[in-house]
Amino acid sequence: MSQIINEKMAKEIDKWVAKFPSDKKKSAVLMALRIVQDEYKWLKKEHVQAVADYLDVPNTEVGEVLTFYSLYQQKPVGNHTVKVCTSLSCCLNGAYSVLGYVENELGIKCGQTTKDGQITLQEAECIAACADAPAMIIDDKDFYRRVTPEKVKEIISNIKDGDRP
Repeated sequence: MSQIINEKMAKEIDKWVAKFPSDKKKSAVLMALRIVQDEYKWLKKEHVQAVADYLDVPNTEVGEVLTFYSLYQQKPVGNHTVKVCTSLSCCLNGAYSVLGYVENELGIKCGQTTKDGQITLQEAECIAACADAPAMIIDDKDFYRRVTPEKVKEIISNIKDGDRP
């Protein structure tokens, strides 16, 4: 065990490792990265190396997973992340207008974090809500479909008030 991966995290990762054949530990990389990110909010190079070492997987393979998926944070973020999907279906249904509404509500541009460090705004490549576009996701957990300016105001207000969206 490393200084980065504590006992609780190791147990959680081991549960995922057990779901795959013993020679396929790298199948648990997705969840191992997620577990580490949940603990530290974002993934530094040291975190990636710790996952690689723990799973006995080459660092480059862990890095490939990290850079492929938009759910992993590679730089510091706020306590909450707001992601607006800008994939084709969402784009055709007003995603950039939604992004503009969110920027106005937060007083920041996409890729930035509010001054109080609470909320980071990002674009997402796809959140699998094409049929109900435009869509956004908060903290990679709470999905919002068919987003309107009114919904944006309510969602952002809830986050600012400390309510889970």
